Amino acid sequence: MTHMLRSVLLMGALAVSTGCPKPALPPTPPVVTADNTWAPDAPVVAQTVANGELWHLHRPGLPLVSLRLVLPGGSSLDPAEQHGLTSFSDDMLLRGSGDMDAAAFSAALQRDAIDLSVQTHRSATVVSLDCTADVLPAALALLDQALTAPSFDAAEVDRARAQRIQSRKDALDDPRSVASAVGWSWWFGADSPYAHSGAGTVSGLEAIAPDDLSASWTARARPETARWVVVGDADLDTVQDLLEKQFGDWAPSGDAPPTLPPPPGRTVPHAKGGRILVDNPGASQTVLRVWMPGWSPTDPRLVAGDLGTVVLGGTFTSRLNALLREEKGYTYGARASVVTGQGYGAVQVYTNVFIDTTGDALADLTGELKRITEGVTEDEVGKARASRRTDAIEVAAGRASTAYHLVGLAVDGRPADAQLSDLRLADRVQKSDIDGVMATLSLDDAMVVVVGDLEKIRAPVEAALPGDWQVVDVHGKPVQ
Repeated sequence: MTHMLRSVLLMGALAVSTGCPKPALPPTPPVVTADNTWAPDAPVVAQTVANGELWHLHRPGLPLVSLRLVLPGGSSLDPAEQHGLTSFSDDMLLRGSGDMDAAAFSAALQRDAIDLSVQTHRSATVVSLDCTADVLPAALALLDQALTAPSFDAAEVDRARAQRIQSRKDALDDPRSVASAVGWSWWFGADSPYAHSGAGTVSGLEAIAPDDLSASWTARARPETARWVVVGDADLDTVQDLLEKQFGDWAPSGDAPPTLPPPPGRTVPHAKGGRILVDNPGASQTVLRVWMPGWSPTDPRLVAGDLGTVVLGGTFTSRLNALLREEKGYTYGARASVVTGQGYGAVQVYTNVFIDTTGDALADLTGELKRITEGVTEDEVGKARASRRTDAIEVAAGRASTAYHLVGLAVDGRPADAQLSDLRLADRVQKSDIDGVMATLSLDDAMVVVVGDLEKIRAPVEAALPGDWQVVDVHGKPVQ
């Protein structure tokens, strides 16, 4: 008996005992049916400051606005001896500007409950601003100050440098961070501008001077290449007027940064298979990571590949989780996802397993990677479609999540309505399409990274997946 039914019966009994009229029973609930008619709103694409592009989605109701500014560049522009320069420079935008030092600038943001942050991607910098609609003009004024007059104060630079260096040292003690950094480095190849962590290295951060930070930002702060994303309670005319009023005189003040070619997708030379071991003495768990060549954002097979990857490891009931967690008990969870960037794509598989199960877990994981190439079932296709539609609805339900999703499309070089077109394509993709795409995956091309106590796991790992295993340090450098 449900809680609601118990309450209704109790109210009826009380009504009889007190002589009051019986309350009416709740109406018959509506029949829940499948609804495939929902579709996300596509943003309006318009021009704004210096002919930069504006993606706008009007969301009245709650008086809130999420603004994102996407500037091309990213950590791929870092000089070889100054890894971390771009993200360090981006970080300094919020550490004082104009006549305000870092504390004063932070206080100004807090006074009006303005959330301002900066994220550095491989190929772009994303500035995020969230505020109430009524303080949007004041928030844009602070954003303008951060973008056009950052101070790069030497003392503040030294404080930020110390924090970033400590963060990098901490990351080297985190086996999951090590596995990710080492895997991407070997995936792209150590000499690729896309290979290193955007956060940089200790030596790279130590080699950066305040003038380097200023020069890095000046080269990338170009309104004509910017893309603005605005979602919330501000109509298009209002947004355009505010941006023009606040940023109309923003002009580049330095030479443009070099244009780097994107990585060559599935033909990345170093993405042709690798077996990497990293020692983590005393660890109670082993980190397993696998990268397989996938599909770039412009590859027409991306949607079918994404659905197949959902079947592999995109939900709690996926193949990997059902086997490694539910059936075998090796782990608390195992997932797979498609990771994309301009010009490249990869299917990434990740899990952490109990150390005494490392060999068996790796054998079963790689077994599932081989099995997915043999095809999926119609039932799995239906579940994958439903999962992706649910994800899209959840994204669309939030203002900030919608803005971040649009940022992801922009960073990948995709059009503003790509989410809608992907959903429509997903409804048309057949099992045979997914089977054909997943058949292109190959474990021989996979980069497999294992981080754990090598004294205990090396023999089981090499027995579970024979190959030319190479031991590297936490920086990805080969060791004897």
